[in-house]
Amino acid sequence: MRKGLLALVLAAAAVPAAAASVPEPWSAQLAQQLAHIEEAAARNGFARVAGPFSAGAAQGEAQRITLHLDAGGEYRIAAVCDADCTDIDLRLFDQNGRLIEEDLGRDDHPIVSSLPAWSGAFVVEARMHDCRHAEGCYFAVDVYGRARGL
Repeated sequence: MRKGLLALVLAAAAVPAAAASVPEPWSAQLAQQLAHIEEAAARNGFARVAGPFSAGAAQGEAQRITLHLDAGGEYRIAAVCDADCTDIDLRLFDQNGRLIEEDLGRDDHPIVSSLPAWSGAFVVEARMHDCRHAEGCYFAVDVYGRARGL
């Protein structure tokens, strides 16, 4: 693993904002979905470098996760949500609050990508767009990375 990608793991591990205890059976649902995404990421040369970050959110509510991404790395950030959720959106912002990329598609497994031109803090926003449960839904986010050009 590249040194820069390891730095991402250490920086992200210190971020409690999206960490939450997800009860069963939702935690098993999220883990199974993330395992499928991780398999696909590995086939493309990506390895998980941070996560999973999990939280709950009511419909329309957003949760934010701050990560340190390094220049020279290629990143994919993926989210999944539980069976009561049919649409969750992801946005990636730089440290100045500028939108880098977003996945607002009508699905429950958005992915955003980044090829940072500089190292620094980036913010991932997960917004619960369509949750069928009155008390909210659970979601999880994983960050995958690889050295650029592989």
